[in-house]
Amino acid sequence: MARPAYTLTNSTDSSTFDFEYIEEGYESNIELPFALEKLENGQINIWDDGATYDKYTCSFSAVLTETSFNSLLSVYNADRGADFTLTPNNGGGFSPFTPAYGDGGTFTFKIVNFKQSGTLDEERYQWFRVIFEVVNSGALPSYSPTTGNDEGSLQIGTIGGLRYPIGGYQPSVDYTQTAIGTAKVVAYSQDWSDSVYNTKMNLRLLHDKMSLLVKHLLSERTNQISILVPTGHFPYGAEKGDNASFTSRLISRQIRVKHLVNKRYELELSFQKV
Repeated sequence: MARPAYTLTNSTDSSTFDFEYIEEGYESNIELPFALEKLENGQINIWDDGATYDKYTCSFSAVLTETSFNSLLSVYNADRGADFTLTPNNGGGFSPFTPAYGDGGTFTFKIVNFKQSGTLDEERYQWFRVIFEVVNSGALPSYSPTTGNDEGSLQIGTIGGLRYPIGGYQPSVDYTQTAIGTAKVVAYSQDWSDSVYNTKMNLRLLHDKMSLLVKHLLSERTNQISILVPTGHFPYGAEKGDNASFTSRLISRQIRVKHLVNKRYELELSFQKV
C-alpha cells in the first residue's frame, strides 16, 4: 500500500496521523515586526525589530478518516501546547510557510485551533475535512529555488520576470501642502509642500518565482529597493510615468501568500516611493 501523502507526528509521544491529502487554497502568512509611523510630510517611518520576531502562520484543510481525526483530537486535548511535525512524501506541493521554504523537509508547528466538517459527500462518507490554523515553532527547512519561469517584465529588487499585477497597479498619490509655521499671513521657512506616492499590487506567480521574491523581501526588509517597470506600467500613477526604475520601500506589515492551484500563488504587496 502506498504511503499517504503527509504524516503528522506528535513530538511528545511520537504518535502519527495520516493525511490522505491537503487541499488547494491554503494560505500562508509572515507577520513582520514592523512599527509604522506616518510622518508630517506623509512619508512612512518604519522600525523593524528583526527577523527573529517574524511570525509564520498557515491555514489549511486536510482530509482525514474518522479514526485519524479522533486519535488526533485525543492527543490535541491531552497537550494543547504540543509541537507537531509534518513531513510531506517526497515534496507533495504543500508549502505551509510560503514557497520560500519549499514543499519538502520537516515543518514544525503548534496547532492554534482546528475545525472539522461533516462527511465530505455521499461517495466519501467516511472522510472528513479538517481545517487547521498552525504557527511555526521550529527551524524552517532550507530551500534553493531555480530562477523560475519568466512571465512578464516587472522587476522588484533583484527578482525579474514578474507578470503584470492582477487588476493592475493601485497607486495612491497624496499631494500635500503644509504651513505649520504660518502666523496670520506671514509664511515661515518651515512651510513646505510635498507629494507622497504609494502603490499596491497583487502578484500571481509560480512556485519558484514566488519563493525568490519572498526570500528577497525577507532579506531586504525595510531597505530601499528598486521597482523596474517596462512601457505601459504605471506603479505610481501617470505623473511618474512608465518604463522607469523607482526607488521604493516595502510598507506591508504582512507577507500573505495565497495558494491557488498547483504551484501557483498570489501575493499582495504595498510599497512607498522614496
